[in-house]
Amino acid sequence: MKHYMPLILVMACLVWASPCLADVPIEVTSDSMTYSSSGQEVVFEGNVHVIRSDMQIWAAKMTIYFSGSGDSGDSGSAPTSATDPGDIQKIVATGGVRLSSGGRTGTCGTATYFVDQGLLQMDGNPELTDGANTIQGKTIKYWVHSNRSEVVGDDNQRVRATFSSPEDSGADLP
Repeated sequence: MKHYMPLILVMACLVWASPCLADVPIEVTSDSMTYSSSGQEVVFEGNVHVIRSDMQIWAAKMTIYFSGSGDSGDSGSAPTSATDPGDIQKIVATGGVRLSSGGRTGTCGTATYFVDQGLLQMDGNPELTDGANTIQGKTIKYWVHSNRSEVVGDDNQRVRATFSSPEDSGADLP
């Protein structure tokens, strides 16, 4: 699992709501983009491609959900205006999600980043690959702020990890 920390961290940092790399330009291209002020969301759809200097993500669809920003002290308040979406609540990428950073890759059906929790969750046959090392499970979770990860399996899809090691590491084993 130690080998996957950099890959999981980089994927979590992809999300521009993450504090990992402030002021890093992000380019999003897609066949269409729709903003719904009433639904407080932005949807990129069709051949979505996100490019950052440190990584890329591809998906069929990416939805950014906003929490609204017009907080006047009571929890039921509405945003101050239709053009002020507020803070990002979560980002969901769906449909053949692929992530790439350096020689590391990740694939899954759905990747969700929960901003308040600092949680990146990969579902739908998630797999992370770093060279010859791979890990798979039903769900892969990574908490950015506590640098903690969890790979969860079930009866139908158990956790599977494949690790490679150099043939001659120079260390003598007992």
